[in-house]
Amino acid sequence: MSRYEKKQRSRSPGHDSKRREDDRYYGRKYRDTRESHKGSSSRSVQGNRETHELSAENRPGGSNEDSCFSKYKHELNRVFTANPNLVHDVADFWKFVEKFESVKKRLGDNVDESATDSALNSIGVPERYHKSHCLNLKLDLSYGELFARVPDTKSLTKSQLLKFRDVILLYLDFKQKEKFAKLKRLRDTQTNLPVARYREEIIEMIKMEKVVIIAGDTGCGKSTQIPRYLYEAGFQKIACTQPRRIACISLAKRVTFETLSENVSRVGYQIRFEKQKNQETNITFITEGLLLRQLSGESTISTYDVIVLDEVHERHLHGDFLLGIMKCIINQKPDLKLVLMSATINIELFSNYFAKENVKVIEVPGRLYPIQLLYRPITVQDLAYKNDRFNPSPYVQIMQIIDQKYPSMEVYRTIIIQNYKL
Repeated sequence: MSRYEKKQRSRSPGHDSKRREDDRYYGRKYRDTRESHKGSSSRSVQGNRETHELSAENRPGGSNEDSCFSKYKHELNRVFTANPNLVHDVADFWKFVEKFESVKKRLGDNVDESATDSALNSIGVPERYHKSHCLNLKLDLSYGELFARVPDTKSLTKSQLLKFRDVILLYLDFKQKEKFAKLKRLRDTQTNLPVARYREEIIEMIKMEKVVIIAGDTGCGKSTQIPRYLYEAGFQKIACTQPRRIACISLAKRVTFETLSENVSRVGYQIRFEKQKNQETNITFITEGLLLRQLSGESTISTYDVIVLDEVHERHLHGDFLLGIMKCIINQKPDLKLVLMSATINIELFSNYFAKENVKVIEVPGRLYPIQLLYRPITVQDLAYKNDRFNPSPYVQIMQIIDQKYPSMEVYRTIIIQNYKL
């Protein structure tokens, strides 16, 4: 018999019962201690979570959920569906919102919202500054009209919708300032054009004479500015001819932009099989062939006050016929004015042709820029190239020379003229 068995037999029944009671006592104590530790740890985790939430609310930018409108894009798009004239480009607006939220999250916004209703001081200035005081516009829509179609949810509260209205105001103010900056640059460009210095002389000469020749160098602004000068001087129906259809379309778009009449049919064009004009159009860019066809009818002649023949140096069939017909029409209709424009016009030739009409000539200088010649020598590889396909290596080398000479941020235009030696 082993020592362990002898020991077990020597134990009394009372000793076993006492041991079982001790085991139950220590088991209950262990369970109570474990539950108490578990409760304290859960309370500490909950307390840390509440502390984190409170600290997030007390941050300068507030909670991210309050200022994140991109998550509710589907619901908030109903504002623009109900008010289509509020924002013209909704996709651009949401790009603005994303940038606004990222900047606000990075910098923080600790401005008190109650500052918008702050009292005015003695000179009428708010006592507390708020960013809404720098806005130059105001929405005419009330809260109910603006958010009538937005569903009522727990996430989109009234305070959040009011903040979204402030974001809309910020976007509209940003776009308005952007348009005014473009307009300022446009007006500065128009003022700096060489033809701007001759504006009054051109208008007075056209009002006094039947035929006026304007010889302006390339880049002086005669094709885009002179039709606008005539319209602002009081001429209501102006036709400006162009030898090519693409020139009519591009000039019409440019003059429309410069006259700020993109939503008004003040400037239009008419080419073969296509036109964008109506009875209210004042400036029409038209091809020479169509104008020649219109002048064949007597009813169309009386619709124009001024006819501008641009690029008259390009001698072709339609242009020569148009000059001959206009010479006859201006004698029949004394109120009609004829303007001839070109950069390389033969002034003596056209002056002799309209000598009986007492033609006047106005010469407008253009812009001259320094020209630097860079020669690229012909390499052995170029001489050995005998393939029928196009060899792009000389042009690529020219572009590399330009990239090395000028910075990458500078915009330039490259015109490559290839001289074929026959």
